[in-house]
Amino acid sequence: MRIPRYKELSQYVLRVVYELGGSAPVGVVEQKVADLLNLSPEERSKIHNGTSTELSYHVAWARFNLKKKGLLASAKRGFSVLSEQGRAALDL
Repeated sequence: MRIPRYKELSQYVLRVVYELGGSAPVGVVEQKVADLLNLSPEERSKIHNGTSTELSYHVAWARFNLKKKGLLASAKRGFSVLSEQGRAALDL
């Protein structure tokens, strides 16, 4: 399976942050997204550029765009927090 691009990952990222109580470290979000996508160990560790994995790269872009849209916030570096708009986008 190919790793979805950031636009496709956005719903997964929102769902995972919600399921983790509304906030979560980025590394945990990446692991849970990979679990939802049933990615193999090889797919999870595929290098995109330098030392960054392809999954990390696309999850980072998904988080960036979700923050621009006001659906996620960062309480502190490396931590994602679901906003009220993010909850509404999930139809909760």
